[in-house]
Amino acid sequence: MIADATVGLSSVVVDGDDLYWLESRPNEEGRVVLVHQRGETVHDMTPSDYSVRSRVHEYGGGAVTVRDGTIYFVNLRDQHVYTQHEGELPNPLAEVDDDRFADIEVDRERDRIICVRERHTANGVENALVALPMDGGEIEVLDGAHDFVSNPRLSPDGTRLCWTSWDLPDMPWDSATLWVADVDGGGRLSQPQRVAGGGTQSVFQPEWHPDGRLIFVCDPSSGQTRVVKRASDIALPSEDLSEPEPIAFPTTGGATAHAFYYPPRNSAWEGPAGERPPLVVRGHGGPTGASSPSLSIAIQFWTTRGFGVLDVNYRGSTGFGRAYREALYGGWGVTDVDDMVAGAEFLVARGDADADRLAIRGGSAGGYTTLAALAFRDTFSVGASLYGIGDLMTLARDTHKFESRYLDRLIGPLPEAEAVYRERSPVNHVDQLDCPVIFLQGSEDKVVPPNQAEDMVAALDAKGIPVAYVLFEGEGHGFRGAANVRRALEAELAFYGRIMGFEPADDLPELEIRNLG
Repeated sequence: MIADATVGLSSVVVDGDDLYWLESRPNEEGRVVLVHQRGETVHDMTPSDYSVRSRVHEYGGGAVTVRDGTIYFVNLRDQHVYTQHEGELPNPLAEVDDDRFADIEVDRERDRIICVRERHTANGVENALVALPMDGGEIEVLDGAHDFVSNPRLSPDGTRLCWTSWDLPDMPWDSATLWVADVDGGGRLSQPQRVAGGGTQSVFQPEWHPDGRLIFVCDPSSGQTRVVKRASDIALPSEDLSEPEPIAFPTTGGATAHAFYYPPRNSAWEGPAGERPPLVVRGHGGPTGASSPSLSIAIQFWTTRGFGVLDVNYRGSTGFGRAYREALYGGWGVTDVDDMVAGAEFLVARGDADADRLAIRGGSAGGYTTLAALAFRDTFSVGASLYGIGDLMTLARDTHKFESRYLDRLIGPLPEAEAVYRERSPVNHVDQLDCPVIFLQGSEDKVVPPNQAEDMVAALDAKGIPVAYVLFEGEGHGFRGAANVRRALEAELAFYGRIMGFEPADDLPELEIRNLG
């Protein structure tokens, strides 16, 4: 596979709607081929006796560019610059013995290309920025005052040229200077000015923005970062910090789902010997949002109290490609639930969670996934719905304009798919829900109105299932006030403690739980 069956891919070039790239092919004695894709058609552009590779600086690079369908490339055998059109053989643009070329920039207005030339003579090696006329005329040196030059780039209007240079003994990452000069009517450079770099700074990869601004990478800050503002001045001790483990696990339909697992961690406590920890399985909102491994104090709240946390990026989550996100289309309330269940079962099988103490929680769309998992599966023993959706028909009728057609793809358009909406609404299947749930809801929520939670609470209460309901006056879709954020976490912890049979170490306020003897 290494020596024969793998090609090297590099130098992607976009020209209008066409895509080009270089393939280094070991099975063709290392020949480098320019490949062209237009629509669904892919074919080789380089004839069999040509190889696209520059030997400037011996390492090469910058051997091809394409402009308006015309290809400009350096051929390995002779290091000459060639032009080529679709369906035609290459034609040499410059044939100069002992010269090598690279980093081609097309100057259509002046009927030439600008590039780096490396000339090998009896006195050594000379590098210069040069212009090659398209008609094969005399090569003009634009900048030959430095040991090395690179990255010539014309401004969008063709009136300015930028490039970088560096001199021995520096390597380009030690010190490189960015220059800009006006290009006069004759194509010569006028009044070159140093823009950045030089000394102890290095400039890399200058490019012109379409509006005429010059953008480049520069390294004056020493690799250090400057903190502008911290989200919190509280620093968690490293010995109490649970770090996420990215996991992938099998799920329904032969697919693979993704999550971050946080093990319980608290330097002051140890769990009972031989006992697996309880697990909180989290579903993010969206539902086409995503969970990330960035620091979440809310997750650390649970891990410092002896819970493992599985933060699931179920199918439908962004960040794993369009196909993964669209895998939820038509399957909301089924596909996401499958992945939450599969993740919990994966950790149980791995020995990281107690199968009898699995909690599921989520807010908004994650709250719907939570309620659907509790109504249509029997994996979890307790749940927490934060401003979650119980009735999909009510959501479709009451939600705001921005998401008013969101469900057309996630479930189906109305009224045609009304039966599916009712079938997947947990509020219509409370008879299948047999485990306790706590509902945390904002009174001013316009995205998921309070009646969603209240209908579910009433249905569970009528069935005699332990249920708690905490309404936060003045809060909307999500809790933002510090006191309410704290109260919501404490209420959820108290609920888990009462249901799972443990006494939290926290001094928690009283929580009313209906139907709990």
